[in-house]
Amino acid sequence: MSTSSVPSSHFDALDAPHRDLSQARTWFFLLHAVLMIVTFLGIFAFGILFGRFGRTFLPRSWFPYHRAIQITGVASMAIAAILGIIAVQIAGAKHFALLHQKLGLAVIILVLLQAAGGQIGHVIRQRHGHRAQNAFHVALGLTIFGLAAYNVQLGLDLWGWKPAPVWKTVLGVWSILLAVVYVGGLTLVPAQRQQELDQAMGGEREPLLR
Repeated sequence: MSTSSVPSSHFDALDAPHRDLSQARTWFFLLHAVLMIVTFLGIFAFGILFGRFGRTFLPRSWFPYHRAIQITGVASMAIAAILGIIAVQIAGAKHFALLHQKLGLAVIILVLLQAAGGQIGHVIRQRHGHRAQNAFHVALGLTIFGLAAYNVQLGLDLWGWKPAPVWKTVLGVWSILLAVVYVGGLTLVPAQRQQELDQAMGGEREPLLR
């Protein structure tokens, strides 16, 4: 999203003044940006990869770690969202007027649904052995990651500092690298399925709520 697509009234409120480090709102914007980047391209990404590889290498213990990582991400996301809302309020601009803000809100809602669905899906699988909900959980998680990575790019466009293009490139490459690593992890699915089959044939079951 280029700065030319930002409404002038909104741009006046968020442009040059918010890049003044002597103003409180600048720090709120900056902290919001940094924390959201760390949350989605760091914490959540690590949780996704841990879930993908943990299913194969830690078949009996991956879930509680995956859940703990993602819960940490939810808490971090909530703090970052509050910082963003405060920054916009201090700037005197409209809330959820830009694509970045609207998409951010949508991503937050999807993350909360994903968190609840992940736990419910785990219980369903342990009690009834159904896998369909797990496939949906994975697909939604990857969708959220893609939307969040794109929204990071939109946010950097809004920030407008000269280093922004550099960070856009760095974070864009990082996002692609994470996606490549995840896709590479899909090659482990056959081994994971075989492990699960062996456990089932041996009468092994994981604890219901680990």
